[in-house]
Amino acid sequence: MADTALKQIKHVLVTDALAGKVALVTGAARGIGRAIALELAHAGADIAINDLHPAEAAQEVLREILALGRRASIHQADVAERASVESMVQAVVEQYGHIDILNNNAGIQQEEPFLEISDGAMQRVLDVDLKGVLLCGQIVARQMVHQGSGGRIINISSVHAVSSFKASAVYDAAKAGVVRLTATMALELAPYRITVNVIAPGWMETEGTLPFLRVAENRAAANETVPLNRVGNPHEVGQLAAFLCTETAAYMTGSFIAIDGGYILGR
Repeated sequence: MADTALKQIKHVLVTDALAGKVALVTGAARGIGRAIALELAHAGADIAINDLHPAEAAQEVLREILALGRRASIHQADVAERASVESMVQAVVEQYGHIDILNNNAGIQQEEPFLEISDGAMQRVLDVDLKGVLLCGQIVARQMVHQGSGGRIINISSVHAVSSFKASAVYDAAKAGVVRLTATMALELAPYRITVNVIAPGWMETEGTLPFLRVAENRAAANETVPLNRVGNPHEVGQLAAFLCTETAAYMTGSFIAIDGGYILGR
């Protein structure tokens, strides 16, 4: 099902729309991050692939981007650690000379009933999903300000930001925080011509959801929660992210964009 869906995705942006741009994508080895990295590359950008523990998945993304004729590299870093992010950004700038696009995609989700939330799980989810967006955004934005040529920051939130789910209190709070953080970033960075927007995906067919969705009854149940009656493909999120990096979207900043097939309309 996933392979078939991928073949149906059309790359709607011209291949040189982002030519000459360098994009740093966090959590780019799999899922939505991988799709965003590939769609930015299809649109012409060179890609710095971030992953916490680079392995074969990151290498596969690297090979796919290089096959498109773009430059690409893998950068290990923990987005929740300032020193780690600073080292990553420095390495990207040393290799490419500049950073024009940041996609804050790295995130984790640990489900625990509210009465049983552990300190460890709470801290790690907040550190990666919210603090990581702030740290990467701040450090890359400083580089963009130094470059003096503007930039694009795309933060990935979730429908969890506006809809509540059992056993997801910390994740819901972190993703809601990303939405408010995006708005403040957009306000403060506008004078530097750095736009900041947030995308909130709904049901997506990723490595994490596929074991569930491969069961026909589960997929049918998931589809029923979506007005468009289907689960989304991560490349659809990637294409939206790429669009937000083009000149066509230059007047968009502080925007919250749900890509969920209408899921939150029925919540």
